[in-house]
Amino acid sequence: MKIETIISDPSKFQKLPKANIVNLSLRLEEKLQADLRTLNKSGLDETFFKDIYPSGSKIGRLYGLPKIHKPSVPLRPILSATTMHNFKLAKKLVEILHPLCDNIHTISDPFLFTDEIKSRVDART
Repeated sequence: MKIETIISDPSKFQKLPKANIVNLSLRLEEKLQADLRTLNKSGLDETFFKDIYPSGSKIGRLYGLPKIHKPSVPLRPILSATTMHNFKLAKKLVEILHPLCDNIHTISDPFLFTDEIKSRVDART
């Protein structure tokens, strides 16, 4: 299975005892909290600070969704990071940076792209 191949690759994943997983999650959260407190003392906006400050973090979860349209129904790997220490920060940064990344050369919807191409072809004929 594809998921087994992915998780058995030591360059991507490392097997840890359960106690180490909890400790790793806590260490990462504490490090980010310390960095954010330092930034807060330097004048970080209080609302922004509260929005991104992590608490109660857990390690991400890997699970598989079945690809029912394929023979033998393989699993599509999904790594859920919504409980991780840096999720709130990443989510907030996406909000801030997304307007800066809007580009006329970016395709956000393949159906809109198809419609745009069709309308340009129709306009030429």
